[in-house]
Amino acid sequence: MKSSTFGTMKSKNLKTVVALQVDGRTAKVRIVDYIGESYYGTDSATIRELVDEALSQGISEAVVYINSRGGSVIEANEIVNQLKRFTSVKIEVGALAASAATYITSKFYTVAHANSQFMFHLPSVSSYGDVNQLASDLKLLQNITDDYVNAYAQKTQQSKEDIEALLAKGDVWMTASEAQSQGFIDEIIEDDLQASYEDITLLTASGAPQIPNIQTTIPKTKEMERTRLLAVIAALGMAMDATDEAIAQRIEALKSKEQDYDTLKASVDKMQNERIEALLNGAIASKKIDAKEKEVYAKLAANDFESTQQILNGMQAVPKLSAHLGGSAEGGNRKAWTLEDYMDKDPEALERLYKENPEAAADLEKVYFKK
Repeated sequence: MKSSTFGTMKSKNLKTVVALQVDGRTAKVRIVDYIGESYYGTDSATIRELVDEALSQGISEAVVYINSRGGSVIEANEIVNQLKRFTSVKIEVGALAASAATYITSKFYTVAHANSQFMFHLPSVSSYGDVNQLASDLKLLQNITDDYVNAYAQKTQQSKEDIEALLAKGDVWMTASEAQSQGFIDEIIEDDLQASYEDITLLTASGAPQIPNIQTTIPKTKEMERTRLLAVIAALGMAMDATDEAIAQRIEALKSKEQDYDTLKASVDKMQNERIEALLNGAIASKKIDAKEKEVYAKLAANDFESTQQILNGMQAVPKLSAHLGGSAEGGNRKAWTLEDYMDKDPEALERLYKENPEAAADLEKVYFKK
């Protein structure tokens, strides 16, 4: 019976796809490039979603294609836990299974192409902090290392001492034939895997000693992607060989700083607006400026608060004409003031009255001289 696909699931991106097939009831999973990166769909959360969907449709077997330079040891461990929910799992290695990817291959029946390559080394973790934190991280690393040694020993049927001696050499590269002879994989597919541009890039980035010698032209889209990537790395102030994880961490750190800056700027802007509002309201209340002029002075204060403040502080209150003719003041209602009242109580007001309302001043003089 010819295989036919009755359902297709995709992860959060297009690089990981699960196809469910009728004949073998098989889920096909791709784990490509960095393990533990949600962008690639190779994080354990994405794999869990794919397994959930497969099991919900009665799919109990899986073939997992791996072409990876490794990645997070914790994510690789959890991916193994999720894949174990299937009753049967077979791993197919593409051009490369390195570092954390080999932990996954150690847990399941694994086949590889004749030109597949493998790299094994001791696990590593990043650590930062005081002596207590470093001691804690060291214990974690010891636990992970023991787990890897046990997994490799069980897969290869070698002693843990032999595995430890192998890993003590640093990065250990093996061909598919060498990996099979030592028990790291179970079967070799004799036909070579046709290397793609992605495979060459992946092997080069991993420092593989043997790179397939193929004549390939990098597509323009790939050249553009590489140019953009290098531009981004340079803008982040990072080395050109920075890992995806390091780049992601740098971007998150910059996002956090940007959010902190935005919060601080909003707070400073609020304080400045409150200062301007208080300054102008005070100037209006003291009759130094009219309310209609507030917007003009607000723009001046926004550009140069200190200078605007000095200008307003040096201004005199603008007197109203009614202050000379009436209204409340020391000495009572000025409408009832005589010329003698002005001379005794407010000579300056009398002087202003002569200038601003000479007719009213003349009337006061007439009353005074009639006495």
